[in-house]
Amino acid sequence: MLRDQVDMRVVGEAITGPEVFHILRRQQVDVLLLDLELPGMSGEEICKELPHSYPTVKPLILTMHQEKERISALIELGARGYLFKNTDKDELLEGIRAVMEGRIFLAEAVAEKLQKEEEPNEPSGYLPKITRRERQVLALIVEGLTNSEIASQLHISIKTVDSHRTNLLEKLSARNTA
Repeated sequence: MLRDQVDMRVVGEAITGPEVFHILRRQQVDVLLLDLELPGMSGEEICKELPHSYPTVKPLILTMHQEKERISALIELGARGYLFKNTDKDELLEGIRAVMEGRIFLAEAVAEKLQKEEEPNEPSGYLPKITRRERQVLALIVEGLTNSEIASQLHISIKTVDSHRTNLLEKLSARNTA
């Protein structure tokens, strides 16, 4: 599905966890399409090791595992995206491109899975309460806009955008924007 893409190049395929690191030592890899079930080393273990050994590699999970806790744990470990194996080609390509651009990508089915597991009539324990304007700023951050571009689009000052960004980091208990 990837070989005919002019903006992508497959530089290797690994069957085992150790083979992943063999490829990473020999090739420049931007996005690592990663299954969680690899002999010799799990996808979780690979995600734990990447920031230390290969910090520029962006892992994109492609798996059959649909448990909310597992998805959240992998994002915490540094996975930049999460797709189910039944994803179609368009969504796979969209995910790879989003991750390559530095954005987090959750496939539509993943987002739906996370949303369905929340109690509809209960306050969400998954995300804290954020204001309407913070939601707008967050949506534009996810699109990859700079503070200046966000300020221009929302007709507010850059300082106000920075303030919203700081509030979001605090409310979401995030260490950085990514």
